[in-house]
Amino acid sequence: MNIRRLLSVNWLKSLFLSYKNSCKSVIYNNVAVHIDRSAIIQSTGIFEMGRRYYQEDNRTSGLCIGKNARLIVDEDEQIYSGAYITVSENAILHFGGGYCNHNLTVDCFESISIGKGVIISKNVTIRDSDNHNILSSDFEKTKPIVIKDHVWIGMNVTILKGVTIGEGSVIAAGSIVTKDIPEHCLAAGVPCRVKKNNIIWE
Repeated sequence: MNIRRLLSVNWLKSLFLSYKNSCKSVIYNNVAVHIDRSAIIQSTGIFEMGRRYYQEDNRTSGLCIGKNARLIVDEDEQIYSGAYITVSENAILHFGGGYCNHNLTVDCFESISIGKGVIISKNVTIRDSDNHNILSSDFEKTKPIVIKDHVWIGMNVTILKGVTIGEGSVIAAGSIVTKDIPEHCLAAGVPCRVKKNNIIWE
């Protein structure tokens, strides 16, 4: 179900967008929102942003979806307070359904795909562009990010452009991911490297 709406709201007490097929977004009153009139939200689950652990949690969040951009949500996605999510013009951000703890930053300039059952800890940054050019023939400013199903991303992790993280893997706290990570492994470090293979987490 496609939703085409213009929302330009600074502070919302509680916003519920309910459409056919139980398509819902829940944006709490600590979230500043801008969704361009040409943007598309496709959702078969509930997209919940700005959720608080406790009433006194005063961390603010921001959601900006630009011109002709798309936000796709397959299953319920909970994003806690302090999150800043930007989907730039013509870009696509895809959530398969999962959980994101406080202070998530997602800057999507082309394509970021996050699979089902992905758990994201506090203070994580996911960014698919450098934003500025380096004058070199082999330099690519922006490259897609793919995080496959059932990945656990630890606290203070940064995931940069062009990375694929394989299904079932764990990225340890404090890592900076600049290269592909295979499935079912524990990876850690700066830069992030595989430390253990054939792992299972729950």
